[in-house]
Amino acid sequence: MEFFNAKQQLLKSVSYEYDDKGGKTYLRRQTVVLPERPLMVGFRGEGMKVTLDGKEYQYRDLEATHHRDGRRCTVEYELVTLGNKKVALPANVTVRGGGDERVLRSVRMMNFKQVDLDAAGAEEAARRFGAVIADQREYQEFRLKYWKKAPKEIEKEDVEAIEQLRANFEKAADVMDISAGEQLKHLNILMQLDRIVGDQAQLERHYQQYLSTLGENKLFQMTLVGGYGVIETSMFQGRRAEAGKLLGRWVDAVLVINDAESILPFARRQLAKKRLWTTIKLLESFSARYHSRINARFEADVLKCTALGELCKLLRTTDVAKKGLIAKVQTDWVASIGKDDLEKMLAAGMGEARRSFGGILEPTESQQALKKQLDKLDKEIKQAKSQ
Repeated sequence: MEFFNAKQQLLKSVSYEYDDKGGKTYLRRQTVVLPERPLMVGFRGEGMKVTLDGKEYQYRDLEATHHRDGRRCTVEYELVTLGNKKVALPANVTVRGGGDERVLRSVRMMNFKQVDLDAAGAEEAARRFGAVIADQREYQEFRLKYWKKAPKEIEKEDVEAIEQLRANFEKAADVMDISAGEQLKHLNILMQLDRIVGDQAQLERHYQQYLSTLGENKLFQMTLVGGYGVIETSMFQGRRAEAGKLLGRWVDAVLVINDAESILPFARRQLAKKRLWTTIKLLESFSARYHSRINARFEADVLKCTALGELCKLLRTTDVAKKGLIAKVQTDWVASIGKDDLEKMLAAGMGEARRSFGGILEPTESQQALKKQLDKLDKEIKQAKSQ
């Protein structure tokens, strides 16, 4: 189906796909395409005033672009048994946009249940929900209070309350019939409470549970993004040893449940955000795992060299602090390694990348572009050494 406005401009198109199972037809997939279109947006009140060459201009509305480069939303349906019926319910929703079809947002829905509650059951469910909300409120208060403080700075009267909260959320995370979202939320809270009290062993255990829960529920992209976020939080708090332990677990989990087509785009995005050392460690393990896939390995080798080059350049900066928190975190990661060792790692990586390229019989345009990127990096390294 296609929908048009009064000017015959396409607003959206919708297509449906069906499956036949057991003599019955079920909805399998719905795809909605939203094209880019102009949109007039307005300012509140009198609008915005702009002064140019001494003359004042006032704007109440501006023309903007809605859904730049378009959007494609895919809804995947799954058959779910509710009572004695099978119904098709939306299980996965993915929104992609831009020319590269990147994922902008996604939702995974699961654990559908038919609910038949009497008055007593509804009251008990409300009581349980209210208890969790109260615990979450108390957790938020402690998180704000002790966000940048050492465990020894916790006030005595708060120690017992925090330990009780940990016990409550531990119990909540182990309930069998909660959704994956609830379980992940409880594990996130537990990790934050573990940090507050300085319990690294429990933090590692809860982090492993967090990664396992993501994998079991096929939330593969969240393993990349969400799993990394926990590590970066540790680094923001100056907990280098803790972050290092989590990094190893994250890399192992990512390589088990994600494929090259997910990991390499993630690595490119991380490099664009200047997350260097964690990307280097991920790509090191990636190249070892995908050693026989020469195309994927070559791209990983070039990305790793790019990250190492950026890190070496950062270490040559006289005042890293002026470059912001992210830059400081990158240098904190390699504080015990040193610039000379990093340059040796870069030289070795350059050699690996060249050997990978040599194994490609007919390089594509994108691989030729990567080779030029490698040559440019080599030139920059030689210039830096000559200075």
